[in-house]
Amino acid sequence: KCPLCQGSGYQQIRGSGFFGIIIQQRPCSQCHGRGEIPEEACPKCRGQGRISQIKKIKVTIPAGIENGQILKLTGQGEAAPYGGMSGDLFINIHVKPDQLFERQKDNLYFDLVINFAQAALGDKIEISTLDGQIKVKIPAGIQPGEMIKLKGRGMPRLYGGRGRGDLIIRVQVKVPKKISRQEKKIIEELKKTT
Repeated sequence: KCPLCQGSGYQQIRGSGFFGIIIQQRPCSQCHGRGEIPEEACPKCRGQGRISQIKKIKVTIPAGIENGQILKLTGQGEAAPYGGMSGDLFINIHVKPDQLFERQKDNLYFDLVINFAQAALGDKIEISTLDGQIKVKIPAGIQPGEMIKLKGRGMPRLYGGRGRGDLIIRVQVKVPKKISRQEKKIIEELKKTT
């Protein structure tokens, strides 16, 4: 038992004020609110009940988490002295940019470069998604800058319901810098008809 607080864990401090005697209660300075003191202080923790060490833990990152969001792990923070409750650990999330996809909230954007013939005649092109490779139909006559939306192929929605965002394909038409004589002849013929 703590001799200073007689095992209560608190000290009473009396003082006089304008309205009479004021009694304040605060944790005991000798036992730090425990009511007990060890007969012998531990040499490792010096009686505080905690030692400094680094611990590895596994953290589950929820699907769809965004850059800058914070994960809170209750009780994994700084250990409190004298057997008190441990604090919380806050993890700041930094999402690395992807080489293929640009993220805007739950939607993903993908730049698809096609040639003039594919733009004019249409095509089926294999592209990468989060779920693997899929074939996308490019409609004939598609214009540079047009977008093709693939519903439900974007990021998982973390908040506001289930499901996923969309994958939006931005079409870019590559114009060749050098063309053969035969290609030039075909384009000249095409130029006369348009």
